[in-house]
Amino acid sequence: MATPEYDDLEADADDAELIAYLDGELAPDAAQKLESKLAADAAVRTRATEYKKTFDLLDYLPKPEPSADFTNRTLTKIQPALVAGSSSSQAFSLAPSGVQEAPAARRNGWAAIAWVAFLAFTIGAGYGARLLAKPFLAPHTAELFDQADLPLIHELPLLIGVDDIDFLKKLAASEMFDDDSPIRDARSSPEPERVSLSEQQKLIELFLSFPQNRQRQLRSLHLELRNQPSLRPTLEAYATWLDRLPDGERKEVLGAANGDQRLNAVRQLRERHWREALPQNQKVLLARAASAEETLRLANELRDREQSRREEWDLAKRQWQPNKADQPKPWPFSDPTLQKQLDQYVKAVLGVDLSVGFERKGERLEFSLPPGGRLTREELNELKIKYDLANREGYWGVYAECLYRMSERHPGLPRPGKGEAVVRVNQLPAAYNRHLPKDGMPKKLRFEQLTGKWPDFALAVHDAVKSPKASESLPPLGPCKPGEFTDDMNSFLKEQLLPALADPKAKRELDALTASEGKWPEYPRLMMDAAKARNMVVPGVSLPGDPELWSKFYKRSGGKK
Repeated sequence: MATPEYDDLEADADDAELIAYLDGELAPDAAQKLESKLAADAAVRTRATEYKKTFDLLDYLPKPEPSADFTNRTLTKIQPALVAGSSSSQAFSLAPSGVQEAPAARRNGWAAIAWVAFLAFTIGAGYGARLLAKPFLAPHTAELFDQADLPLIHELPLLIGVDDIDFLKKLAASEMFDDDSPIRDARSSPEPERVSLSEQQKLIELFLSFPQNRQRQLRSLHLELRNQPSLRPTLEAYATWLDRLPDGERKEVLGAANGDQRLNAVRQLRERHWREALPQNQKVLLARAASAEETLRLANELRDREQSRREEWDLAKRQWQPNKADQPKPWPFSDPTLQKQLDQYVKAVLGVDLSVGFERKGERLEFSLPPGGRLTREELNELKIKYDLANREGYWGVYAECLYRMSERHPGLPRPGKGEAVVRVNQLPAAYNRHLPKDGMPKKLRFEQLTGKWPDFALAVHDAVKSPKASESLPPLGPCKPGEFTDDMNSFLKEQLLPALADPKAKRELDALTASEGKWPEYPRLMMDAAKARNMVVPGVSLPGDPELWSKFYKRSGGKK
């Protein structure tokens, strides 16, 4: 049967009353008047019967599970007027004017007649789409709202503080909410939060209250988000944070004139909250800073420490090793050969012998910086402490993470097969004297901090040469062609790397490597890059063991070195 159209406001008000009456939400006085009207007006009884049928059908729909009150709280905070009572919610509680109230006994009689009428008309034909839509939409919004927007409506609380996709991309790039983002299985797509009918109605009213350009903006944002699921964790973390803000701070964000100002407001609030949450001693430290630059430096140091602790905890959860000596060691320490090679790597590439004990410096125990050691004092102490923990208490995963991080900070380069590596001023070819800076500082003093360290000393000298042309004409400071490396490195080139680069797909890499022969450090760096891209271990330079396993097991989730 075709759906009748009720175009006049009085019919809409009647329908609103019928819905409220059947829902048990109509005020007593209004209910009495409506019962009289039901008894007297067959058309009203017909509409009431059809609504009753619709409500009965709803009992057969899947019932949503109870969920967090995020949507309702967001609506409450964004538009308090909707909670107090909007124009639509008032329409549900207004009684039609001009209906005389019946005496009590007569009213009860008419009520019985009305319900008999409901049952008599239950089998009648329905009103199709309008009957299904009416319980979801207030009468005055039914003709305004497009049902195609329902998926957007259900996610409106997430989108309310976002201008457009560009704002969300900038928010994600800022990494302000990375630590708050929910962890998801990348293979599964998140389901929108289910909302109740009353919440859905409020969301529809909120959406329709926006100007047309904002509605179009939200539709576009919702559509673009489907194609960029990687932005969703940031969106959810940001919306949850916004929802939890006090009213005044939320207004600072929502009241911004554009996306850039909103982003700046978010950044300032995050900074304020971070400082307020600091321990008292750290607050005092920042307060005593002598300048704004000093305050910024200290704040960045505190953030770095905080980030480092979070990443270490994440690693501990992934590679947990119980404090028991009888537990098997994790990879690569489970392989005695690899463990021995690791000790050799630490000595040869990082220049450290971790078997040497700490020395007492006043009231402190420190690990003395060895000649040729490439680590800073802080790095060396950290590595030594974690090495001792691994050997004494079995925390091999913690030591491996630290070792992997140090190898990324201080990558090695192959040593020469013949002669000594250039690590001191008196080893430099005489030609370098003409091309190093002439600023009165002696060469020995200029490179003093790097003396004895390979390849750090040679790289610093190479970088100090001002002219690129001069660099090409000067003698190379390290091996830079096949045959100049150690025997195991030459074998690696001949038997593994160069055959792999013979693949036609690797022609560009092979051409670049061939063109760089005789140039240092270009040739060994390209060689190292090509080996890393193929998950190859460069003997005497790379960490022993499968590079992919090192990254999988021991790379920090934040990606910081």
